[in-house]
Order: sequence, then C-alpha cells, then structure tokens
Amino acid sequence: MLGKALIDAYREKGLARWDVVYNEFKSAAQQRLVRATLLPVARFEAPDDTPLPADCGFEPDYARLLQALLPRYIKAQLYRMLLESQAAELSARMNAMDAASKNAAELRESLNVAANRQRQAMITKEIAELVGGAEALAA
Repeated sequence: MLGKALIDAYREKGLARWDVVYNEFKSAAQQRLVRATLLPVARFEAPDDTPLPADCGFEPDYARLLQALLPRYIKAQLYRMLLESQAAELSARMNAMDAASKNAAELRESLNVAANRQRQAMITKEIAELVGGAEALAA
C-alpha cells in the first residue's frame, strides 16, 4: 500500500528523487542510520559492454517489463528497510536491557557488600560492649 502510493506520487507529481532514511542492521551490537535513494532506481551497468546479438529478442518490451517489475522492486526494498529498522530497534532494546540487567546486578552486589559491612560493624560493636561490660563486672 505504501509502495503503491509512493510510486503513484512519483509518477503523477513528478518527484525528481525519493530518499528513505532507515536504521540499517549490521549486527546485534551495531546499527547505523542510512539514507538511501529509492527512486530513481540506480542504473545497472553490465560488467562488459557487449551488445546483445541482433537475432536475440527481448520479450516483453522494456517499458512493459519495467512497469511490471518496478512496483515489486520498490515494495521489496521498502519491506527490507522496514525489517532492517525493526531488527535494529529490537537489537538496540536488547542491548539496553542487557546493560540495565548488568547495572542492576552490580548495584545489588554493592548494596549486599554495604549491608554486610553494616551488619559486621553492629556485631563488632555488640561484642565490644559485652567485653567492656564483662571487664567492668570483673573489676
């Protein structure tokens, strides 16, 4: 639906260029913002300039073939860009959740250490009071 609307706008309104900005998914740890030109389609250059033989026919003609393939190409590229953007978003969320989990574990560990130190200080204080009281009674 989006692809058809964009192709129609390109044809009817005479847009000279159509760029798309999306998040490209490289890996779970790396995504990047990309600007890609979707229309006009980049021209394909054959590896060599060998022309087709004269007796070689091409069916259907170029215009009909382009008319049939261009909408499919645009829709496929848009779908790929949407999938890559979603994969990049989910990967970024997963990385953020992983970092939050690690930070929570570190915080829990530091709070455990602080609580243990405080408990040990209270025990040491009670022992000192008991020893002091016992010495006072013995004297």
